[in-house]
Amino acid sequence: MLSSLFGKQDPGRVLEGHSTRELTDAKKRCKSELRAAIYLYDDSVFILSAIAGNSEAGEAVVLDVDVSDDALGETVCDKLIEHELNERPDRSSHPVRDWEAFKASGARSGRGFEERSFYGYVQTINTAIRIDVTPRKTNHPEISASCSLSNGQPHSSIGAAVRRAFSAAKILRKAGKI
Repeated sequence: MLSSLFGKQDPGRVLEGHSTRELTDAKKRCKSELRAAIYLYDDSVFILSAIAGNSEAGEAVVLDVDVSDDALGETVCDKLIEHELNERPDRSSHPVRDWEAFKASGARSGRGFEERSFYGYVQTINTAIRIDVTPRKTNHPEISASCSLSNGQPHSSIGAAVRRAFSAAKILRKAGKI
């Protein structure tokens, strides 16, 4: 009766602008830390996907590089929440042209995609979110630009941290370090 009086409400997030509870629930569901991938392609779009097992999974989301920090942070959290522990066939040996991120980029070739992309690996670690960014093709894959923050931060802070990590990786690349 009350629901018809007030109309059906979309539950959304427990705390507007944050994903702390949803990330915690996803970690309990998976019984593991959560992981997602972000590409910055051609300095024009972010391409985000969830990770299942050892591969990117599900539909990739493409966001314009000028998207708000809030929307970027929320999408990062959404992709972390979509993480699956299920092992899928290892796609690391598949050609780049089979990757969802490549398809979403609109790039003409796998080589061009990799040369013009920076890759971000996002993971939860206890109550933190860690973002590690490196060029997709690099001479020093052991070096990355990193940013860590609490999963209790608002989406806008998470989005801003993503941007800082990508900016730092670009600076390292320009300096010839990665």
